[in-house]
Amino acid sequence: MNILKINISLLIGCISFTLSTAAMAASTASATTSQNANFINALNDTIKKNYVVEEKIPAIVASLSKQTTLNLENGIETETLLTDRLQAFDKHFVVQKVNLEPNPVTQPLVQATRESWSQRLARQNYGFDQIKILDGNIGYLSFWGFADLTVDLKAKITSALTFLAGVDALIIDLRENGGGSAESVRYLSSHFIEGKVHLNSFYHRPTQTTQEFWTLPEISNPNFEKLPLYILISNKTFSAAEEFTYNFKHLDRAIILGEPSKGGANPWQWFNLPNNYRIALPVSMAVNPVTKKNWEGVGVQPHCLIDKEQLSVAHSLALQHLDKASAVKSKKHVKNAIDLSICTHGLAQRAIEK
Repeated sequence: MNILKINISLLIGCISFTLSTAAMAASTASATTSQNANFINALNDTIKKNYVVEEKIPAIVASLSKQTTLNLENGIETETLLTDRLQAFDKHFVVQKVNLEPNPVTQPLVQATRESWSQRLARQNYGFDQIKILDGNIGYLSFWGFADLTVDLKAKITSALTFLAGVDALIIDLRENGGGSAESVRYLSSHFIEGKVHLNSFYHRPTQTTQEFWTLPEISNPNFEKLPLYILISNKTFSAAEEFTYNFKHLDRAIILGEPSKGGANPWQWFNLPNNYRIALPVSMAVNPVTKKNWEGVGVQPHCLIDKEQLSVAHSLALQHLDKASAVKSKKHVKNAIDLSICTHGLAQRAIEK
């Protein structure tokens, strides 16, 4: 009899434990579902309020709303899943799990060794790596970034242009230029364009404001304002360097040679999300006053499509246009001179492309 009572008690206990476990599991599942829904809602709200390409938002929200299962504890899995889904609409999107508990031992070392793009530029001669005079009195200027506009950078630009004063044409090499400051783009551009000219505008979606960038009329250099310009670009040319090139191309102020650029016209920003996540998304877009559009996703298209020896082609083209040398002399002074018929054709298409 006592054994029977004990067995019944054990059975009741097992049933109670099972029911309790099931209830806890159901409660956990419900909490997880609610947490996931809150996360997706926060993600959608952030995109709705800030993403600059507004016509894509309804499709993005619809796609994310279908994502009902998420393992937010697994950062790598969730980052990959959401980033892949979002990049189907825009390659700028990135979702990341953020570590909010930095290691107190390693964190000071990370902060001490990490530097921003603008800091790196300032430390390394503001990106200027080559300034020289080529045969035929053709100037050559190469730099790999547009550093933040400071008194020191203005002095560096003045020094470079002083060295190049008196050249008959100028080649600006932006093939390795990763971009930077729009203010620096305006400052350098002002030396080569006469008067006050509208270069570019940036529409900022979160504030719904537009900032216009015009040349600075107080900067006047008659020699450079009429100087023939040739700009070299590649698939590494990015951001502010693309803006500089695109502006000069559509003002008919320079001949562009090389490969199509990387295609980044929409500046982005990080936004915090629940559960220690964050998202990077484009918040602004360039709007050129001539084309009423920009180079996002397609890059700046050169007048003269050349995949190698771009400097030689630019040099030859400058010499021919300036009538500084015969074709024989060009071949003598310029290594591996290339047939320029493709450039001539490209230049004839400028009006059509615009």
